[in-house]
Amino acid sequence: MRSVAVVGGGPAGAMAAEGLARRGFQVTLVDENMAWEKPCGGGVTQKAYLRYPFLAQVPTSHAAVCHCQLRADDAKPYRLQLQHPVLIYARKDLNQLLLDRAAAAGAQLEALRISALERTSTGWLLHRKGASLCADFVVTATGARNPLREYGAQWTSKNAMLAIGYYLPLRTAQLDIQFYSWLQGYLWVFPRGNHVSVGICGKGANQSAMRAALERYLDERGIPWKEGRFYAHLIPALEPEDWPRNRVAGDGWLAVGDAAGLVDPLTGEGIYYAMRSGELAAECLSVHASGAAQAEIPTAYQQALQQDFTAELAIAAKLARVFYLGDTGLGTAPRRMIQLARYNGHIRQLLQDLVSGAQDYSGLRARVSGSLHARVLATLTRYLRSSYARLEGLGADAAAVSGTTLPSSTP
Repeated sequence: MRSVAVVGGGPAGAMAAEGLARRGFQVTLVDENMAWEKPCGGGVTQKAYLRYPFLAQVPTSHAAVCHCQLRADDAKPYRLQLQHPVLIYARKDLNQLLLDRAAAAGAQLEALRISALERTSTGWLLHRKGASLCADFVVTATGARNPLREYGAQWTSKNAMLAIGYYLPLRTAQLDIQFYSWLQGYLWVFPRGNHVSVGICGKGANQSAMRAALERYLDERGIPWKEGRFYAHLIPALEPEDWPRNRVAGDGWLAVGDAAGLVDPLTGEGIYYAMRSGELAAECLSVHASGAAQAEIPTAYQQALQQDFTAELAIAAKLARVFYLGDTGLGTAPRRMIQLARYNGHIRQLLQDLVSGAQDYSGLRARVSGSLHARVLATLTRYLRSSYARLEGLGADAAAVSGTTLPSSTP
């Protein structure tokens, strides 16, 4: 095997193409649009730029956001100063950066639309208008709306979250996140250089309710949106029972990124997993490229994903509904965490780690439980003591004005 066709020019496809080209494969990356603007998302967490430092080394291509305003229903908002900034890219800029790296590594980029794949005795025919391309192996990186559905995840509507929003030509320096007790997801305002991405994503609510909540949020904050470009997009969010049978590989092909359903079901983060899956695909093909070893590629790729991150994403799928909609006894977890963040350093650090991607999901349940229950009593005790002290102070001031004497208080 020497020639590989990568279908799709987003982060997953570009990373796979770069990794393969650097390992000496003849790589053709085909995408109808190449770098194009995608209104939703664009957040690159610390987890991503620690693994891929080049993401943070071109400051003009992204906004480094150091503050995040967190809100939940009627709770007072909390402004979290981020220890590790979130880099927010315009998707066109991010895609172009990764495509340029693939081309520099030796991949050939072709602006073509592939309509179908055909398996042959010697490899693949990639059909396009008027002609076909040949390749020994195919990597599908065609996104959530994968037109080559037979070569990627077979997820259904229950395995997707809906994202809707607006692409607005405004500027802001702060990341805003709003949680709702009726939504397994969140609303966001992402600053992206000379524009912002505003949207809402999740499960458990229909599009009209989500859109109404988003537009009400924007109206209440004086953010003009009526002239903005509306979008709706599906994001893979596999249910717990579907992770073990998720189809990511087959005879002569691998799927990467959204086409493989590789998105965090708890946060909706996809960029890191797109890039990492593209990198892992290139590594597996390089190791098993010759002779009989090619038959081992699907299993080797699945195992690599499992060891690296899909086991964690399966846990995230189990936690998602409880995290967003479960009642802690004092409201949902996001609401209670935001309320307590002012008084509890452990809660603040947990929020930091969730935003930066440093918190693994295998330990999240215990950590959230410990933060919201074991430590909540101490936090509330401190809060009540401070409130009692303030009330005593107000009483003393009133007594001084009236000339009366207060009885001594009992601790």
